[in-house]
Amino acid sequence: MVRMHTLSFVVRYLRPQWPTVALLAALLVCSVGIQVGNPEILRSFIDSATSGRSLSSLWIMAALFLGMGLLNQGLTVVSAYVSSNLAWQTTNQMRLDLTSHCIHLDLSFHAAHAAGELIERTDEDVSSLSNLFSLFTLQIIMSLLVLICVLAVLFHEEWRLGLAMSIYASLCLFVIQSTRNTTSLAWKKASQAKANLHGFIGEYGSGVADLRTSGAIAYSMRLFYDLRRMAFLKDWSARRFSLWLSCGTDLLLIGGSVGAFLLAAALFQMGTITLGVVYLVVTYTQLLSTPLQTIMEQIDDLRQARASLERIQELFAIPPTIGDGLEHDLPGGALSVQFTDVSFAYHPDVPTLQQITLDIKPGEILGLLGQTGSGKTTLARLLFRLYEVDSGTICVGGRPIQTLQLAALRQRIGMVTQDVQLFHASVRDNLTFFETAIPDEQIVHVLSEVGLADWYEALPHGLDTVVTTTTSTGIGLSAGEAQLLAFARVFLQNPSIVILDEASSRLDPATELFLDTAIKNLFVGRTGIIIAHRLATINRADKIAILRQGQMVEYDRRENLLQDPTSQLNGLLQTGRQEQE
Repeated sequence: MVRMHTLSFVVRYLRPQWPTVALLAALLVCSVGIQVGNPEILRSFIDSATSGRSLSSLWIMAALFLGMGLLNQGLTVVSAYVSSNLAWQTTNQMRLDLTSHCIHLDLSFHAAHAAGELIERTDEDVSSLSNLFSLFTLQIIMSLLVLICVLAVLFHEEWRLGLAMSIYASLCLFVIQSTRNTTSLAWKKASQAKANLHGFIGEYGSGVADLRTSGAIAYSMRLFYDLRRMAFLKDWSARRFSLWLSCGTDLLLIGGSVGAFLLAAALFQMGTITLGVVYLVVTYTQLLSTPLQTIMEQIDDLRQARASLERIQELFAIPPTIGDGLEHDLPGGALSVQFTDVSFAYHPDVPTLQQITLDIKPGEILGLLGQTGSGKTTLARLLFRLYEVDSGTICVGGRPIQTLQLAALRQRIGMVTQDVQLFHASVRDNLTFFETAIPDEQIVHVLSEVGLADWYEALPHGLDTVVTTTTSTGIGLSAGEAQLLAFARVFLQNPSIVILDEASSRLDPATELFLDTAIKNLFVGRTGIIIAHRLATINRADKIAILRQGQMVEYDRRENLLQDPTSQLNGLLQTGRQEQE
């Protein structure tokens, strides 16, 4: 059942390439015909030469032999090109599908898998399948076809030769089949160890500055050494076993060749076969070794590819836990947001949010306060449906978000966080997320709105200037400029709900003051949620919600809380004033 599933998985990617597969099969069939037929030409040449045939017939046979050899070389070159193109087409499509699948998996999956591990899966594992998609099946079929043709010719020439070589070929195939599944598990373990190493490099490489300042370099290098050593040992174990199998089959092939030579010599001494047939036996024995060696190499590649294929199938088998809804029509303008008895936990028995209830009318702004880890950002993630709630309901525009299409929901919500993701791409693409329908005039206007007019004027190539972390190949951005670009993205998205998650935390007071007008304009005609540590950032909020350890400890209109001297908000304001003094 597993083999049939694997076969259907491979066929799924080969089916769209059937014209290329058919062409490659035709090329290989022609090549097999030449490989089997050319020794017959040379056998005829030898027998004709020893029997005193005319020189002209010998010239014809020699020219035919050379022409077939050149044709076979040409077929080999074309086959290599076609198979390489087939491998790239199929594996690139698989990379695309695998990457898309990973992107659509929920954040709990990405939290459990390092970026380096996923790179290993989508690149290294898929690359190891190149031969499987391009040549494996055809090479196996063609090698078996060569075996059958060679044995048929040997039976025709001398039945004892045919019988001996058939027994020898059957023994080789039996050995290959017996060891086919032996090293698959070893290669799978080697691939996983390499994925762990790549995951470590990706994770720790991105935090190299923190490692240096915290004095954790020695610990990190020790961990790197342990992972690298484990990857080496697992890889060496798999390769060592494959090497022993390869040596064993090589000895078997050599023994078969020696036996064929001795048998052919004995039959020639007995006068049973001619000198040309002796040459034919020697040539076909070597030719017989070639498909057997090819089958052995292909099976060895399959052992490695099978481990990669299993890992890829395991990744494809992971379903998204967040299902897409069916509805896509939401009311225009600002949208209402309701949380009703919402509870959620990243890990069982460790609640992150407990029975949260909020009601934000269209156009209202909610200020969300709380210490780090109180669940503020989690609320925003749940609103985006990056995670599914454990209990309770969340409604947008009066509709449960589970009933809405994910694309329709997320298109109506814009968010600016304290961590801004920039791409090695043009300023235009960084702002529009590669959306070509947004005109340049609108982009320039938005840059001016958020206070980046002077910055834009200084760009060497305008919106085509490449954003990068190294100014040698593009333009670098300060933390404040990157944050302002994030605000510009939301302006261009034109959402109905805007979430600011510590969005101004990386700005200096002067830049934050300048951006205040832009933020005010951003909230016009939109519902807003401001997640903040600093109390000054929630002055424009209509309602205030204060979280503590995942529970709502206070929720009311801001003016009501300010008028209540016993409110949590007044306590926070008093503490803030004392700290400033």
